[in-house]
Amino acid sequence: PRPFADVPNPRELVRSFVSAVDCGMVRAELGEDCIFSFFGRQVRGVAATVGYVRSQLLGRFHHVRFNEAQVVSQANELILRERFSRYFDLVRRRICEQKERERASTLHLRAESDDEELLGRCPEQLVTPPRAASQDMELLSYVEGRGVLESQQDSHYHGGLDLGDTVHVHLTLGYRRIPGLPPRRPVTEICLMVYEKLPLKLNRSTLPQSSSSRGIRSGVRMRSSSVRGNDHTDDESDEPAPAPSPARRGVRRTLFANAAD
Repeated sequence: PRPFADVPNPRELVRSFVSAVDCGMVRAELGEDCIFSFFGRQVRGVAATVGYVRSQLLGRFHHVRFNEAQVVSQANELILRERFSRYFDLVRRRICEQKERERASTLHLRAESDDEELLGRCPEQLVTPPRAASQDMELLSYVEGRGVLESQQDSHYHGGLDLGDTVHVHLTLGYRRIPGLPPRRPVTEICLMVYEKLPLKLNRSTLPQSSSSRGIRSGVRMRSSSVRGNDHTDDESDEPAPAPSPARRGVRRTLFANAAD
């Protein structure tokens, strides 16, 4: 974790995170119980997150134009807590179980030691169960940013994610402040990272709409309207459906006449 001012600047926090991802130093930014959600793919825990970033993003994509960022609205903050609190419970429970196994292994090794006096001076330690993740998520602060993921043309990596040449991204970060050792200032640990494609399905973002995002939305509208126009239905096409030709009307009259006979 890196030291920041008492209240981290949203733009500075977002730019520091994406820079760490691009240079492969993201481990220094993360908390142990972090969750990484990348366009619907979710990775839990710091080791899994670092491995995923290095295998799927590092050297393949580059963050650009992440110049807009601000604090998440209270309504979206509640949505994030509702969406991810259960997964934080799972992560913290797994971490607690791992520490319990490590403690049991340590006690087992001590029991096999010939130094009984040392064993007597090391009383059994109790592991505190994890707090509910809902409490931990209430201690998090959230910022959101917007930018572009660009594919690196010189990348020779094949396989994995295929996002195209560019993808417009909405990035949400949840972080907590932990006290640093004196005389260091408090440090920031990022515990939640959520990548979503723009435009968002639900306009939860409080960021001002940029020209690029307006272009994305207008492009979607243009494509959808062109598809509707090709269907030539009564309520979707701008042009009326062509009237049946006289030849076809003649055929219909002939068929009806033959049927009447």
